[in-house]
Amino acid sequence: MLQASGSTVLYRSVETTGDGVDDREDLSISDVAALCADSVVEIATETTVNSWGLFGNSSYLVPGAGSGIIISDTGHILTCAHVIEDAQTIAVRLRNGESYEATVVAADEESDVAIIKIEPTSELTPAVFGSSDDLQVGDSVVAIGNPLGELGGSVTEGIISAMDREVTIQNKGTFTVLQTSAAINSGNSGGGLFNRQGELIGMVNAKASEVGVEGLGFALPIDEISDIIEDLLNYGYVTDRGVTLGVVMVDINDERTAISYGVDQYGCYIYQVNADSNAAYAGLRAGDRIISIDGEAIDDGDEVVEIISNHKANDQITMVIERNGREIEMDITLYGSVPNDATATALS
Repeated sequence: MLQASGSTVLYRSVETTGDGVDDREDLSISDVAALCADSVVEIATETTVNSWGLFGNSSYLVPGAGSGIIISDTGHILTCAHVIEDAQTIAVRLRNGESYEATVVAADEESDVAIIKIEPTSELTPAVFGSSDDLQVGDSVVAIGNPLGELGGSVTEGIISAMDREVTIQNKGTFTVLQTSAAINSGNSGGGLFNRQGELIGMVNAKASEVGVEGLGFALPIDEISDIIEDLLNYGYVTDRGVTLGVVMVDINDERTAISYGVDQYGCYIYQVNADSNAAYAGLRAGDRIISIDGEAIDDGDEVVEIISNHKANDQITMVIERNGREIEMDITLYGSVPNDATATALS
């Protein structure tokens, strides 16, 4: 069951004029930079690498660099999970020159989203969240980040070149991203992509690095990752993953197997209910035959797995079972599993 360990306010844009976002006037590039640059930070990391040579094992520190986006006035910073992956130390440098050590609040490799935190001694400028869903191809955008790990606060401008682009990043998976022509380089990962109203609409996470390729940068759309950000802040993990029923099932579809298990009907039976599982909370028992889920007839365990895998945490299903010759309808809430390494307690 979900239990929030903290509450962090994210700054979101509020429509104050006109009938919609299309009625708002664009700011100049310099105005966007002035409005947003203080919200983007430089990140420097050190990661221990172990190697094997002729003289045995050795280890050494490898420096890394990236960018981050301030999302709360209490010091929470959004960045890419790959920027701080396996880092032994994380240093954050603000635009005003102040430097802080940072700790990891939570990270989600699947989405490439991470939250780190500093303990600021001065006032911070959190980014204002906009809406990536309101973007159109051709819209003007501004990227701010730390290219090459040495040029913090760099501002580049371009357009949205494509929406919902499927991009596979080596060893990291496939992401649905915004494609932009704004100049993106190593070190920009974790930096902000802003619209011409100065609102955060994406987090830079990749660029095409082939020789001769230019103008191909990518950013995670803010509307696609906002729920993940909220979960990492409040729970320390992504709550809509890890949904399982928590049972071991057996398919009985021949007479010999039916006789062996002492049943007189073919179908999908629950063989074991795992402790502290959704099935246990709902009152399912070993020996129950699953007849249907949400009105869909169940013939085997694979069908159960497929139906459950298409649900998210806190979804409710209606299951009809047969127990001792009597059909029972049960409403079951699918709570997400809590990972053993959830770091929600790091919130303050």
